Amino acid sequence: MPTVAERWIEQGIQQGIQQGILEASRAALIEVLEDRFETVSQTLRSRLKAITDPDILKSLHKKALGAGSLEEFNDEVKAALA
Repeated sequence: MPTVAERWIEQGIQQGIQQGILEASRAALIEVLEDRFETVSQTLRSRLKAITDPDILKSLHKKALGAGSLEEFNDEVKAALA
């Protein structure tokens, strides 16, 4: 049976992995937006940072690929945060 310290360490490792996945997802999403629309506002970056569900980020990544404008994509982000 693992000790309390071992469980805390394991939990910390899992949280670190999850955080890394979220950061990588956000970075990839922002890269797509910059490639398509050149600039991404700090406001939009902050909204993306507020999203902690990797499935939502994955969905937004797909929407970023098909969005007709940055404003259209921004509306998708607002809807995801609602």
